[in-house]
Amino acid sequence: MSCKSGIKHIVSRLLQVDFVWKILDRTFLQLARYMEWEHYLQVNRQQGISLEVTTIENFCPDLTVQHGPFQGLKYPADSIRRGTIKGIEYAEVNPLCGNLFPKLIGSYERELHQIFEKINQTPYSEIINVGCAEGYYTVGLAQQHPNAKVFAYEIKSQSREFCTQLAELNQCIDRIQLHDFCGPETLSAIPIQSRGLILCDCEGYEIDLFTDAVIPHLKACDLLIELHDFVDMTISETIRKRFSVTHEITVISSIDDLEKARSYPIAELADYSLNERLALLRENRTCIMDWMFLTPKTSTGN
Repeated sequence: MSCKSGIKHIVSRLLQVDFVWKILDRTFLQLARYMEWEHYLQVNRQQGISLEVTTIENFCPDLTVQHGPFQGLKYPADSIRRGTIKGIEYAEVNPLCGNLFPKLIGSYERELHQIFEKINQTPYSEIINVGCAEGYYTVGLAQQHPNAKVFAYEIKSQSREFCTQLAELNQCIDRIQLHDFCGPETLSAIPIQSRGLILCDCEGYEIDLFTDAVIPHLKACDLLIELHDFVDMTISETIRKRFSVTHEITVISSIDDLEKARSYPIAELADYSLNERLALLRENRTCIMDWMFLTPKTSTGN
């Protein structure tokens, strides 16, 4: 066995040990991702104003969502950061905003737009967003459902701060309770008055969050869960089994970024090249992923 093959074999064996993977993911891999992102930012800064910022300034100059289920949602001015490096002025999207142009133009997670059309027409007493990031869904849903109490959870403090800023700008901060961690006990403690909505994107923790003990408390809730099978291949099947008695289940698959560039009917990008469309519309998923949309079965509803 060559030295290279031997190293690959050792690494493969180590990554099969769950606690080793968790340690690496929280240390070396997090550092590597940070270094990769910082390198990307440095390169873009040296090139000046990025394509994404230029396009946002052309079509969304006031940082307001133009299309889609959250049309009219406004982002704060510091969603775009400006500065100077080596005498060159640069402008870049604030990393806390994630895929900002797709959100502003209305193509972000377009696979779910039909689901959100249903959600936005359904009266909810409570909306619970686990893994709310900077608040796109939390604040967007709060606007669409002015009578709902909104509970949002995000472990990153900077993202919570941005979410607060976004909620204040869109004048719905008084209806949003923002917290850090949400576990099964947290979820079970939230009173569901009539019909609740749970939106979950928690990077694989969904298999620990939606336990058998929690399911009965959620029987009157709609749920939209992003599934992270690349973290644990058993997640989808486990979630399906746990909700099989109480909920009807619809699975929606993500669309590859290349297909977005080729097929998304974004009128504003009609004159852009395919490579430019890819750069602007991509959402950088690790692989094709699924969401589950779960609605209560009639026999187990209110």
